[in-house]
Amino acid sequence: KQEKIPYKDIVNLYNEILSYHRTCLDITETRKTHIRARWVNDGLHSLEDWEFYFNWIAKSAFLMGKVQSFGGGRPFRQGIDWFINPKNLVERTERKYHE
Repeated sequence: KQEKIPYKDIVNLYNEILSYHRTCLDITETRKTHIRARWVNDGLHSLEDWEFYFNWIAKSAFLMGKVQSFGGGRPFRQGIDWFINPKNLVERTERKYHE
């Protein structure tokens, strides 16, 4: 039996907690695929897990745009795709962006 994933609630948490970043207005099939993969493979099995994850991101000065990007560029600012993309997950879980 496949568990129902609360995509809209996850996106609402993202928009609320990470409001500095670009607002997610559309839950595309690609976004659903990435959210589903994080839900199934990466331990984000509940809304509480997603809330913890987004709050953990919010604790990073770099990820919240409070320091300049590497190389002196503009402050970091992304959309939900960056945070749910598997390519970026390793860097986040290895605390690359946390002091």
